[in-house]
Amino acid sequence: MLLGFSPQIIKDLALSNAQYGFLVGAVWVLSFGFMALFMGTLADRFSRTRVIAAGVLIWSLCTWASGHAQSFEQMVVAHFFVASREAALVPAAVALLAELFAEKRRGTAMGLFFMGIPLGIGCSFLLAGVLGAMHGWRTTFYVLGVIGTAIASLLALLKEERSQLAPQERGAAFVPQVLAVLRIVGGDRALRFMIVGFVMAHLVFASLSFTQLWLVNERGMGATGIATRIGALQLVFGTLGAAVGGVMGDIEIRLVVGRSCTVRLSSPC
Repeated sequence: MLLGFSPQIIKDLALSNAQYGFLVGAVWVLSFGFMALFMGTLADRFSRTRVIAAGVLIWSLCTWASGHAQSFEQMVVAHFFVASREAALVPAAVALLAELFAEKRRGTAMGLFFMGIPLGIGCSFLLAGVLGAMHGWRTTFYVLGVIGTAIASLLALLKEERSQLAPQERGAAFVPQVLAVLRIVGGDRALRFMIVGFVMAHLVFASLSFTQLWLVNERGMGATGIATRIGALQLVFGTLGAAVGGVMGDIEIRLVVGRSCTVRLSSPC
């Protein structure tokens, strides 16, 4: 929502471009980078549905609090904890999907799940262009906070009892988990390159944070009209990319398995 309402928020809170960039960039990265690891370890040890519900609840309260922010510092604190929602959702949900879907269907399931990101970004810009024009960014944040709290309450009703598992079948504590991850990354060259490539790809994505500002401030276009257009592009091409990417990944896995079976006829396929 900070992206969709960027011109209004910057004007209302008297933010500089550097402050806005810090808010939507460094604050989010630092928060998500730590919280994703922490929430991931919790999802390994406790109910994943409850971890997701807790993340959505924190997101909702901080979204509501963001609407009350009167300064840069207050918005930084609220936005820092907003990132905990995605940090809780992604590790827990991906783990659930990996268990529910066979390997040959997992890519499609993941693609459909990650359609939520472009759908969320697209809808945020559309909300900024429609509701924002009528009610302002603060009221929109209040409403989303209330809706999110209701959703979190419903998610908390979904049960997944992991306490019945033997201790060795559940994840380790935070520090041992992090050390294990670092050992895996350090010993896998392909994984390191994939992480670097993923980071570099998102450097381009970060420019979206200033796209609307540039069009409004430098080109004199209307903020609400630009937000609506950007939202529509995200909804169409972002969701297509996620869905098609997942399906193509499953097709590639089947082709690889088929070629492997052809080469090694004696192996079970």
